[in-house]
Amino acid sequence: MAQTNTAAKASGWLLAFAAATSFGALFSGGAVTAAASRPASFVQSAATEAIAILSNKAIADQDRRVQFRTAILKYFDAVAIGQMVVEPYWSRASPEQQSRFQSVFSGALANIYTDRFYDYDGQSLQIKAVQPGAAGTTMVRSTISTPTGSHVYDVDWIVTGPSGREKFLDVVIDGVSTSTTTKQDYGSFLRGANGKLEALTAALKARAN
Repeated sequence: MAQTNTAAKASGWLLAFAAATSFGALFSGGAVTAAASRPASFVQSAATEAIAILSNKAIADQDRRVQFRTAILKYFDAVAIGQMVVEPYWSRASPEQQSRFQSVFSGALANIYTDRFYDYDGQSLQIKAVQPGAAGTTMVRSTISTPTGSHVYDVDWIVTGPSGREKFLDVVIDGVSTSTTTKQDYGSFLRGANGKLEALTAALKARAN
């Protein structure tokens, strides 16, 4: 279940949002309404915690990674993402099979985003807009630039949930959805496994060990 090259762009530079939003990301287009600012504030809160973890060189790298994985699961909606990335097979599974998958998928999700977010090397982020997304979500649109300005990436943060209980549902990089990429990866596996969610659960569990 290999990730695509496009999705792999996220590795390294994607954690740039942490430093940029921590120190006041810029909104284009003038004033931002209170309702629109709440998802942006959520991004900022996640960023502040992430950069604090990454900047803590007083602890071992392995301990820092554990803390970062915990933060990923705090800010991402693992339950909703897990269901989304295995449809339509989710609906065909029993409640017990769904529960076993979710218990393993949370670790897989933490690995996906830790692998992509963990490195940081001075990139900068600018929040460009906050706008309604699909199915009641909010899209926080941004760009991330390398320190030299040689590369600029469009990164959209998909936020779900009511005010005060927001979660990330997806990160879209240059038009490529991380959740969609994962769904394609898992879907290919499940088609080869006759749609058995238990087979994917076992594969993810084996990979984690």
